[in-house]
Amino acid sequence: MPEEKRTQFAMAALGFADLFKVQIGSYKLPGPVPYTVELAAPEGPSTGGGKQGVLHIKLTPEVGGPVTVAGWANPFERTAELRPFDHLAQAHAMRFHGQQIPLDRPQYDALFARMHQFLAEQGLQVSVVAGPPRPSGAMPAQAAPSSSSIGLIIAILAIVAVILGIGVFLFLRSRGG
Repeated sequence: MPEEKRTQFAMAALGFADLFKVQIGSYKLPGPVPYTVELAAPEGPSTGGGKQGVLHIKLTPEVGGPVTVAGWANPFERTAELRPFDHLAQAHAMRFHGQQIPLDRPQYDALFARMHQFLAEQGLQVSVVAGPPRPSGAMPAQAAPSSSSIGLIIAILAIVAVILGIGVFLFLRSRGG
């Protein structure tokens, strides 16, 4: 089978994934369930000029089971995002009806620090997810009306009531007149 030709961006992403594999991916994450760490290489010959350059950081159980996404990197936009242990644990509990994630926290925290350092050394701006994950398909919560909003609504209703009252008064006065 002929080898697929890859674009310059796809080759760069593949090179980045290979570098990650050498420096981070060779690390096995021990714990109740051993995991391997992988930065997903781009699939196919093109990344759309770097537009599809997000490479997910995956934790894959060696014994089979669901993959956990620990973050992502986009070497073209020079950005990355990592998910701390608490975020992974909460997402796992939401996805699997309260089950604890089978990761050893100190081991993951050490891996997290290594990944953060690697990404920063590659010149990527690394952000860390803050707060708990939202359930998939969840809409953002509606903000409760503030007291100033309630006051404004009451004022508008009072003005409408006064205007209606004046209108009724003038109508009745003109009829009885």
